[in-house]
Amino acid sequence: MSLPAGYSPAAYGNSPDDLGGWTVIASGSGLVVILIFASIRLYTRYPFRSRLLYDDVAIILSSVFAIVQSILIIVAVSQGLGKSESVLQTNQQRIAEKLVYASDLFYLNALFVSRIAVLCLLFALGPYHWHKVWTACGIIAGMLMAVAALLMIAVGCDVKMPWTQISQECGSIFTRWVAVLAFGIVLELFIAAILLRMLSMVQKSWSSKFKAVAVFALRLPVIVLAVYRLLYLRDIRFSSDPMLDRVRVTAWTQAEMVYSLVTAITPTLMPFLLKMNTGLGALSRDDFIKQTTNQESGGSFAMQSLKRSASGSKMRNDNVNCQSVVSSQKTERYSASSDDSQKVMVRKTVDVRFSNISSSQ
Repeated sequence: MSLPAGYSPAAYGNSPDDLGGWTVIASGSGLVVILIFASIRLYTRYPFRSRLLYDDVAIILSSVFAIVQSILIIVAVSQGLGKSESVLQTNQQRIAEKLVYASDLFYLNALFVSRIAVLCLLFALGPYHWHKVWTACGIIAGMLMAVAALLMIAVGCDVKMPWTQISQECGSIFTRWVAVLAFGIVLELFIAAILLRMLSMVQKSWSSKFKAVAVFALRLPVIVLAVYRLLYLRDIRFSSDPMLDRVRVTAWTQAEMVYSLVTAITPTLMPFLLKMNTGLGALSRDDFIKQTTNQESGGSFAMQSLKRSASGSKMRNDNVNCQSVVSSQKTERYSASSDDSQKVMVRKTVDVRFSNISSSQ
């Protein structure tokens, strides 16, 4: 069936023998999400008046790896990824395999670096010595796991041609991906344990602790995505058309990588939300002023303390500047008993100091 005049065939297929279009949608959507959240993270750190912290650097590196990985997948589709072997040329299949092989390595880098970024954030938030020690051990372990995972996948089944992992049957490569999944589960559970231990040592309300747990608990579904990816990767071993069936694995790969990166950025979005909050339609977080309309106040405002002071170590050097200015015109008030009076006004100042005195019962 020929196309009408003025029409050209689709850039990516959508047929039983060509599912490249679905792969491009998955990779392109993930690429857009990565760019949005990475831009928000950079926006919260701008202007860079102070040096970037370790978690900021890790997020930037993970975003770069994820962007390159998504681009490699889109290029691989143009070379034959997602097509059936019946419509695929041998040269195209070889190029597509090399691109998929390279994308797997960038996927591992993005995944493990995003986990290390979360550990770096917890390291900066914890003020206690042993918390920092355990978190530092987790960061080192995460780096070692990342190196081990890269070596296991990079070697492949044939050292001379390690990218031939799709067209040729390779049973050991699936076992290595199982080990990579085990590394990821251990790191995710370690992150949750470090968070719970840190919150148990902090004197905060239960509602504040629950919010912190809820934000970091958003990472746990990444384990489910990794398991689904592994299940479809297992089916490829027995597939008669692996390049076509690789589409499902690619979709779950993109979902896991993007979700891991987004949940690593989510805990640091508060400065961005504060800048975007206009206060319209809802009460402000700090309700400073309470207007009273009783007769004695004369339409004045009862104000709470606008200045809060607390001592403690500075945990993160975020570039967040908040300044509030409240001004009102001074109203002259007169007293009927003291107006035009010749009496002397005496003011007495008394200093009162309070101190904690421990007494035994």
